[in-house]
Amino acid sequence: TQAKMIRGSRSIGSGSVLSLSKTIRQSQQQQEKRKLIWQHHQRISSSSHKRINHAFFRNSGRKNATAAAAATTATAAIVLMSSFYSSDDAFTTCSNSGNHNEKNNVSPMLSQSERKASLGTSSATIQNNLKEEVPAPTTTTTNKNDNSKDRETPDDFPKITRYHRSLLAKHLTPSIWSEVRDRRTSKGVTIEQIIQSGTSLPFGCDPPRGIGVLAGDAESYRVFAPLMIPIIRDFHGIETQVKEKKAVAKPKMRKYKSDIHSTHIITKKNPDPTGDHILSVRISLSRCIDGFAFPSTINRKDRRIVESLVKDATESLTDENAEGGAYIPIYSMTNEQNEDLIRRNILFQNPVDWYISAGLGRDWPDGRGVYVNVTDLDLHPNLIIWCNSEDHMRIIGTSSVGDIRGLFKTLSATVQDVERSLKASGKRFAYDDQLGFLTSCPSKVGTALRASVLVKLIRLGQCPGFNDMVKRLKLRVRREHLGDLNVDYEGVYDQNRQHGGKKRYTGIFDVSNVESLGKSETHLINTMIIGVGRLIELELKLERGESVDCTKIGWD
Repeated sequence: TQAKMIRGSRSIGSGSVLSLSKTIRQSQQQQEKRKLIWQHHQRISSSSHKRINHAFFRNSGRKNATAAAAATTATAAIVLMSSFYSSDDAFTTCSNSGNHNEKNNVSPMLSQSERKASLGTSSATIQNNLKEEVPAPTTTTTNKNDNSKDRETPDDFPKITRYHRSLLAKHLTPSIWSEVRDRRTSKGVTIEQIIQSGTSLPFGCDPPRGIGVLAGDAESYRVFAPLMIPIIRDFHGIETQVKEKKAVAKPKMRKYKSDIHSTHIITKKNPDPTGDHILSVRISLSRCIDGFAFPSTINRKDRRIVESLVKDATESLTDENAEGGAYIPIYSMTNEQNEDLIRRNILFQNPVDWYISAGLGRDWPDGRGVYVNVTDLDLHPNLIIWCNSEDHMRIIGTSSVGDIRGLFKTLSATVQDVERSLKASGKRFAYDDQLGFLTSCPSKVGTALRASVLVKLIRLGQCPGFNDMVKRLKLRVRREHLGDLNVDYEGVYDQNRQHGGKKRYTGIFDVSNVESLGKSETHLINTMIIGVGRLIELELKLERGESVDCTKIGWD
C-alpha cells in the first residue's frame, strides 16, 4: 500500500511530499492501534476461559445445575467468538469498522498466514481444553431388575399419597401400571375408570377406601387381572400360585359352586332363645347382569334396560313373603319420601362427592329405584330390592326377630325367581368359575352375600379381647352402634334423645360374616347362626354373674 502511494505521489509532484508523509504516519498509527485491539481480545479470551474452567470444576462436585449450566453457556460463547475471529472475512470487517473515514482498506501489521496460525492455535486450544476438562454428559440407564419407583415410574402413573389408604395403593406399582394402562374391555372400560374410586378426593371428604377399585364390567377381572387378582387375594386371604414367566397370580382355589338352597342349612339352633339380644337381621345378596357394564361405567340407555329387567323380575315373584309389593322409581318420589326411606335404611343414599367421582352418580337418579313388598310405605318391608346403586341389584331381606333361617329361606326363593325371569329374557347373572358371582367391588365376589345381625352385647362388648374372639368365630364387628339418630331402633333412638343427641356406648354391635369367596351361601349362614349364638351364650353367662375369658374362645 505504501509503494502504491509512493508511485502515485510521483504524478503529483514534489509539493505533495509532506502531505504524503503525513498520510503514511496516520496509516502506521491505525495499524498499531488495530494490533493492540487484537492482542486485547486475545487476552480477554484466555482469562475468561480460565475463569469459566474454575467455575465449572468448582461446581462439578456440587448439585448446582445453574452454575454448571452458566459455565457451559459462557464456554460455548467463547468458542463461537474464536471461530468468528478465525474467519478472514470477519477479521477484515472488524478491522475496517475501526476506520470508517479511510477510503482504502488497510491490512493489519500481522500477515494473513501469521493471523491464521495464531487464531487457529487459540481456537484449537479452547476446544481441546473442553474435550479434556469438561466431563461428557452421562445417560441414566434403567436396570430391569431394579424396582426403584423413581427410575421406573411412568409419566401418567396415578398420584398415590399418604391419604390413599387402600389395597389399590398397596398393590398398584409402576410395572403393573405399564402393563395394564393400554388395555380395554369389550365395553371400552379402562384402568383409569376402575381406579377412580381409589384415587379421587384424597382429602376433603371421608370416602370408603378399603379396596380402592370398582370393576367396570365382568371382563375387568380378567383384563386387568395383574391388579385385580392381588387385591382379591389380599382381601379374602387366599393363597396364590405364581406360574413362571407369568405376571398374573391366579388364586389357588377350587371351582366355585353356589348353594343358596335354604334346605341345606344344617343347624336348627335358635341363636337367641330369650329373644332379648337380637334386634334385627339383615341379609343381602348383590348381583350384576352379564352383558352390561357395571354401574360405575354403564351408559344411560343400558341402565334403563337393566331397570326394566329388574322391574319385570319383581312382578314374577312367587314367595308369599316377597310378592304383593311395588317397584318405586326414585323419580316418582317426593323429597320427603326419599329422605324418609333413606333414614329408615329402605333406600340407598343419594350420591355424595366420592360416589359421584367414582362414576356411580352419573345421570342421577335416572334408572334407579327400589322394590318393597309392602303397599303402605309407613310399614317396614321385610324384602327390598335396590336397582342400579353400586351393583345392578341388591336383594335384601330384613327381620326384627332372630329368625335367620326363615329370612334366608325368603331371600333364597326371591333370588331364584329373579334368575328365572332373567333367563326368560336371555340374560343371566355375571359369574366366573373361580371367582363366583361378579360385583362392582372385589370385596363381595364369590357369594356376594352379607349377613348382618344387630345384637345387644352390653357386658361382653366391654370384655378384653372381644374383637379378637369375634374374628376367631369367623365373624366381623363392622361397627359399634353409638346411638346414631338414623338407626330406626327404639332403644337406641330414645337413649340418644335423652342424652341431648350425644353418642354414647349402647353395647349394640353389627356382627357380620367375614368370608365370601370360596364358601357357599349356606356355609356362611351356618357360620353366622353358630357364631352369634355363641356370643349370646357368653352374654347370658355374664348376666348370671359368671366369668368369661374371651382369649380362650374360638371356633370349635
